[in-house]
This record gives sequence, structure tokens and C-alpha cells, in this order.
Amino acid sequence: MSRQNDDLRTRLEESNTAISEQQALLDKVKKVMVKLQADRHLIQGQLDCIVYPVQSLPLDVTLEIFGHCKSSDWFPNRYVYYGSWSPTTLFRVCRSWREISLAAPNLWTTVSLALPYGRGHYWVGRYLDYRATIAQDRPLSVELRSEDLVENLGGMAFVALIRCLAPRLQSLKLNVAISGLFELDRNPLAFPLLRKLDITSMTKTSRRRPSNKLSPMRPSSGKFVRDRGRSIFPGCNSKNMTANLSLWETVEATFRLNTYKAALGDLEPLYHFHLQTLTLSGSYSLVDGYINVLSLLALPTLRNLHLINTRKADTEPIRLFLSRHAAQLRTAQFSGCTMEVITIDSLRSLVNLANLTLELGREPMPYIHEFIRELEDPEKAFLPQLRCISLLECMCLMNSTDIEMVARGLSTRWETSNNQLASFRLEPSGSIDGTMAPEFRKIRPSLDLLTALARRGMHVYAGTRDTNYVWCN
Repeated sequence: MSRQNDDLRTRLEESNTAISEQQALLDKVKKVMVKLQADRHLIQGQLDCIVYPVQSLPLDVTLEIFGHCKSSDWFPNRYVYYGSWSPTTLFRVCRSWREISLAAPNLWTTVSLALPYGRGHYWVGRYLDYRATIAQDRPLSVELRSEDLVENLGGMAFVALIRCLAPRLQSLKLNVAISGLFELDRNPLAFPLLRKLDITSMTKTSRRRPSNKLSPMRPSSGKFVRDRGRSIFPGCNSKNMTANLSLWETVEATFRLNTYKAALGDLEPLYHFHLQTLTLSGSYSLVDGYINVLSLLALPTLRNLHLINTRKADTEPIRLFLSRHAAQLRTAQFSGCTMEVITIDSLRSLVNLANLTLELGREPMPYIHEFIRELEDPEKAFLPQLRCISLLECMCLMNSTDIEMVARGLSTRWETSNNQLASFRLEPSGSIDGTMAPEFRKIRPSLDLLTALARRGMHVYAGTRDTNYVWCN
């Protein structure tokens, strides 16, 4: 019994000794923690006293930086890196800028996503939702560019992605596989705030016309077509379609009705009351399907039109569309359109046009000569409200004689229109400066006529995307 008591006493002493050692160590750690906390407080105070360069920037510079950060989002991966400007960039500058950016909903209303092939598709929905949440109730402008977004997400998931944004979209630009456009055709959405729509197709798809998708069933009799058309599109016999009808549904309806035009007889135009800017672009497999829609659309609020890659076969629907909307248009851009489609007569009807861009490509010089002759003749009143002219991709103009002809025409128009013509841009090629510099050196004397216009107050740009070869000083 005595031996057992001795063992217990020994163990108790060992426990007391261990506790004392740990208590001493704990006291030492507490002293170290107190010292570290004091040091941290001192360092934080010194850090708070530092004036960061970004905080001393003038207000206009800060606003300029924030404005650039609003523009777009490019997401890098380990194989591809794109330059990045987005509001999230502000988070990495300082806490002050982070707080300001999170408190400024307007910074987050413009989203432009270009997703590298095979990457970023599974978080894009969460990111768009995050941006929409910070933007609060502001209208959104969204651009999505991806070759395989629809393929990786799945058709219905892609539609669901657009559906979540649709009620707040004022601008939508899609550059996706044509299968994504078919999914939107099959599942029409309402875009009550939509003002601008830009549709471009990335084609790694079949060459089938969209009519096969939009018109899956061909009726066998005119009566069936008429009844079926009225049941699917109850607004087809009315001059006014419902204000919240989506443009996709309008396009789908008009395309089908256009397909059955012979059976349905003459129809009133289909109206859409929100669209201000319309761009039809993409491969011929897309344009073939949708360009005919123009002949049946009526867009009372349309102000800006951009047509790309139209062909001679598209002349009639474009002529009908322009005849209906010519007086409304303020800005027009025709890219890759042949002179049979966009004739001088069709341009003459755009009486209120202020900004005109022609991407001429391989158009023959007689077309340019006629355009300049019309422009400088005050009696013809050609495009009387025109203020800005851009001639792009026009290698046919790269000789001294033609440059002098253009300069004389602009000068005459400048004088007879009371200096109304404010801007002229000549960009023969999208190539880098080193490629085009020798060509501009050859026509340097002719450019002096454009320089004279610049000195008189017109904004003149003749060069590449990087360099202006017209000097006014």
C-alpha cells in the first residue's frame, strides 16, 4: 500500500511540474503576442499615414481610369493571355478604389466576355450573375464571344443563361456558334429594354439554311398555312405587335411568314418598338437565313444600321427595308456589300443620315467616283445631313489621282455645306503600319490636299489603325 501511494505522489509531482512548465511557456507566448500586436498597431498606423500615388491623382485622371475599367473583360488562362480592363482590376489597386468600385453600380453594367476555346464556360453564369448583382437595377450591356460556349454548356443551359439577363438587357452582342442562335429561335425570350442587338455567327457548323430550323413543318395547303400562321403569330394581322415581344420571336415569325408569303397573301409589316440599332452579320449560312426578314420588318425607332456581307441576291429585301426606314437612319455602315446592293440611289434616299461608313473591299473605282461627284454637287442635295464619312478597306484608292479627286470633292462639300461635313476617315487596310507606310509615302503629295482640309477645321484621318499620315501642324 505504501508503495502505491509513493507512485501516485510521484505522478502528481510530475504533472505539477509539467503544468508549471507549460504555464511559464504560455506566459512567455502571451508576452510575445502582446509585443507583436503592439508592433502591428504601430506598423498599421505608419501604413495609414502613407499617401498612395493613386490617391493623389487628379479627379479627371481617376475618372478616366475608371471609365476604361468599365469597358470589357478578357479572361486569361495559362495558354492564352489577353490584356485586361475590367472593374475587377480596381480591386488590386487599393482598398479605397475597391470600395469606390463596389459602390458604383454603373461601372458594372457593361460586360464583354471573350472566352478562349475550351475554357471558362462553367463559371461564366456565376460571373454574369455577380456582375448583375453589383450593378443593382441598372440596364445591362452584354457581349459574349466564344466558339464553343453553346457546345460546352448545352443548348438549354445557354438559353437559361440569356433568360436570366433578358429583362435587364439594353444591348446584346452574341458571337457564338449558329446552334446557339437556333436554340434562341426555338425558345423565344422577351427583351423589354433591348435597344441594340448584334448577331454574329462563328461557323464550325453545317451549311444548312436556318429556314430548315425555323420552319420544321411545311403545310400542304394554303388554308392550313393561314390558320396555322394566325395561331402561332396572333399579331401577324395587326399593325402593332406587343411591346415586350422579343426580337428573336419577331425574326422567327417574320421568317416563317415570309416563307409562306404566297399562301398568306399580302401581310402588314411586323413592328418592333424598341430596337434602335440593328446589325446583321456573320457567315453566308446565317445571312442566307435572316436577310429576307428585312423585307417584312418595321422598326419605328431604328436609327443605326450595319449590314455585312450582303450579295446581289439580297438586293430586293434590302431595298424594301431601306425604303421603309430611310428617313429614320442617322448612322449606316455597309461592310462587304456589293455595289448592286448598296447603290448610289439607295444612299440618296438616306436624307437624314449623319454618319456613313463604307467598307469598299474590291468595289471598282467608278462607284467611288460617282459617290464623290454626288457629294460635291450642291444642286443634287446628296445626303444633306451628312457629317462623318469613313471609307475603310479601300485599297483601290491608294493612288495620287484618286486621293486628289476625293480631296477636291470633300473641299467643295465643305464650302457649300457651311462646314457641316466635320469628319473624314480613309483607312485602306487593317494592316499594321509597317505594311502600309511605303504606300502612303508614294502618295504623300496628294495627302497635302487632305492636310489643308484638316488645317481648316475638318477632322481628317488617312492611314492605318495605328498611324495618321495627315498632319495639320
